[in-house]
Amino acid sequence: MKKSTLLFATFPIILFGCGPNEDPLKMNEKNPTELKSDTDNPWTGSWIFNDGSVDYSIEISEDYGGAHRCIYTATGIQSYYVLECVGLVRGNSLKLINPTVKEGDLLEKNRIGINDPILTLTIQKDGRILTDWNRLNNNYPDNHDGKVCFVKQPKKPKKAVKDFDKIIRNLRKHDSFNQASSWEERGLNPSGQEIIKMMNKAKSNFLKEIQVIKDNYSTEEERLEQLNKLVDELPWDELDTEEREFLADELSPAIEALGFDPVIIFN
Repeated sequence: MKKSTLLFATFPIILFGCGPNEDPLKMNEKNPTELKSDTDNPWTGSWIFNDGSVDYSIEISEDYGGAHRCIYTATGIQSYYVLECVGLVRGNSLKLINPTVKEGDLLEKNRIGINDPILTLTIQKDGRILTDWNRLNNNYPDNHDGKVCFVKQPKKPKKAVKDFDKIIRNLRKHDSFNQASSWEERGLNPSGQEIIKMMNKAKSNFLKEIQVIKDNYSTEEERLEQLNKLVDELPWDELDTEEREFLADELSPAIEALGFDPVIIFN
């Protein structure tokens, strides 16, 4: 079984609102977002909108196999929900479909169709991004379909690698797989010696290679590409679910030290 069997977790999202005297729609109309200079994929990143009382955000992941993983959040005095969706690109539009309610309440669940878009973003020739709310609502009386609502946020600067060498050294000293107490803390009986040997070897090789990535690749894109290859080479098919999760937890600090989110890397 592949690494994709590990659990998803929602991304932490920082929400920004408009000032109390600002009309967010007018502000967005005056400042359309030019996307092409930001990334080769114009959709990937963080999008926000405030309708005066509710903050909305969409976190759009990189394109995997023709689809984006999207987290849609609405936060307000009387509104809070988090949806995990699939974002499909159709022409110059991104359609959010196949929603799963991760947190909160979203009115009657039968309002959320699986294959019908819940929200659509469309790039215009002049660079504006128009929103069709489809099956989702905002608090404006006419719902403002076809207006500029969501605005893409500037790409965050790459996180500096902090205490990387120290973290790797500590992980090498951490002998979790050979300690029965480490398994018992997870509610498990220790696996057989052949499995433990395999997990130790995988960890040792991973720590060695992630050091190579840190030392030889300078850009975030290069490091991410090499890290994904390294994760794919781990012996996922030889381990059961609990063993895979144990291995992933043991390697997560090294991934964080390199500046990436283990939850995203392992899914």
